[in-house]
Amino acid sequence: MTITLSEVVMSMDLERLILSNVDTVFEKPLRELKNSMRSKNPRFIITTRNVAVLGLSTPFLNLRLIAFDDGQMDSFFGNWFGHNTKKHNDVRRFVKANAHIKEICRNPMVATIVAALYENDYDLPQSRSDIYEKRFDLLLRRWDRIRGVQRRTRIVPPDKLRALVRLALSLHRQHKREFTVREFSRIWEGGFAANYPGVDVNDVLWELRYCNNLVYPEGSNRYSLGHLSFQEFLAAKAIVFGQKVDLLISNCYDPWWREVIVFYAGITGDIHHFVERIQEKFALENREGLFEEMMFEARYTPDTVKYVIRDILASEADNDNDLLGDEDESDTSTYYAEE
Repeated sequence: MTITLSEVVMSMDLERLILSNVDTVFEKPLRELKNSMRSKNPRFIITTRNVAVLGLSTPFLNLRLIAFDDGQMDSFFGNWFGHNTKKHNDVRRFVKANAHIKEICRNPMVATIVAALYENDYDLPQSRSDIYEKRFDLLLRRWDRIRGVQRRTRIVPPDKLRALVRLALSLHRQHKREFTVREFSRIWEGGFAANYPGVDVNDVLWELRYCNNLVYPEGSNRYSLGHLSFQEFLAAKAIVFGQKVDLLISNCYDPWWREVIVFYAGITGDIHHFVERIQEKFALENREGLFEEMMFEARYTPDTVKYVIRDILASEADNDNDLLGDEDESDTSTYYAEE
């Protein structure tokens, strides 16, 4: 079934109309119209991360945004910096010389953040964690000034960051992406409100939304932190601040926590002791390149430690291959015996 852009927009507009007409005479007919559209058109499932097999029926068409290739990436940065050929050439040389950053920038959203940071006089980042660290610094400390807007915030950036990291970790532990005003209010009242007697929780959300562009409306009385990776980065910050590393150890191979672990590695900069703690409970498994990515992010991990980690991972992989080989041989011998 072909879906036109007008049908998508109409469905989105209906949702907005329903939210705007709750408890009015228009709510019921609008919901009936929406249900009628759903019965005649497929639904959309949009996800930023595949953490589980959805098991969709055949009418669903699986579409995925592909990453930039080298030419598209260079064209993107060229278009961004326009006639500032110096900055474009700076980024081009930097990306070419840093293979890990180049792979990260294949994601259009990350490439956009890198371009915005360099445009606003931040040093070019050395890791994905560094990119996100600088993004939050930009939005918390410089955003209004860059846009030429007079300062209108009452809450200092460190307090906003602390509140956000607590919120992010709370959401992530519940496997949630969205929060209500009441949920955020519990965090604000629990450790921050006493320092701001003239500020209520709605004032805080207003600043985070309009002055810092860090929370996003998701419907009636619901908000999110935007892209899932923003929540994951902040959750990793919360774990560093609160020394809650045991939470990551126990969820080491859970896909929901994978990016939090990678960001944790980048924020701490050295995974020596983290890996030792994991070895106390689990065998090291480089699932989907987890430990390789952690080592790229944790740039201050001693080279000797990295060599040992890679040796352990290689040894574990060899053992797994040997076990598979033994199983294959036993299966073959059974087959010939039956013959």
